[in-house]
Amino acid sequence: MDRQLSYSWFLCLVLSFAATEEKTIRCAQGFAALGDKCYLVSLEKASWQDALRRCHALNANMLVFDNVIEADYLKSYLNRLGLRTDDYVQALWTSLNDVERVGSFIIERTSKPMPFNNWEVGQPQLDGTEDCVAIYGSTLRYHDYACSNKYVYVCTTPLS
Repeated sequence: MDRQLSYSWFLCLVLSFAATEEKTIRCAQGFAALGDKCYLVSLEKASWQDALRRCHALNANMLVFDNVIEADYLKSYLNRLGLRTDDYVQALWTSLNDVERVGSFIIERTSKPMPFNNWEVGQPQLDGTEDCVAIYGSTLRYHDYACSNKYVYVCTTPLS
């Protein structure tokens, strides 16, 4: 009887593993999986508004960091791509902006406040002329700039 019970338990275990589908990480073509998101780094420079339109055309959002771990993932990925972000000329746009109300930086698509405070020391400047946020430097800190500046950008989607 014990042998019969062991066999039944083993068979149930095998069947349950067979029925479990392995989760496959999928990103749209051109996107790379990092952490729990898919990223597309565009090397084409664009104004903030143009970058936003291009990400939306890909059913994606512009970058916003949820936490320091995500910033570290992206920094490592950019290094592997050979993309330098040492100074403001090499900055990357994010979806953060304060276009509606100076000093109230929100995520473009959701209008929610920024989830992770990643400002560089002395930022934001809050002078009313720099309403869009880009990142650069060794830690990819947030800096506010004029939305008409042209920088490369990163589009993101959730993993599917």
